[in-house]
Amino acid sequence: ADADLIVVAPTEGINGAFYKEMLASPLWQGLNAVKKGAVLTVLDDVWMAGIGYRSAGLILDDIAKFFKV
Repeated sequence: ADADLIVVAPTEGINGAFYKEMLASPLWQGLNAVKKGAVLTVLDDVWMAGIGYRSAGLILDDIAKFFKV
């Protein structure tokens, strides 16, 4: 499962213990997308639980920002 792009939506936020442990993991650091900086960290509340036009717009904003469009 070594993708070109990884989207991460940490449920406990970027300051959560699990997320920090994951980032420090040798398995995580060995992924090609991580090595290339192709990791998009997003808000779980928007990407997983968000509904409606507002969330859709925020998701598109995240994607546009990541791809610099």
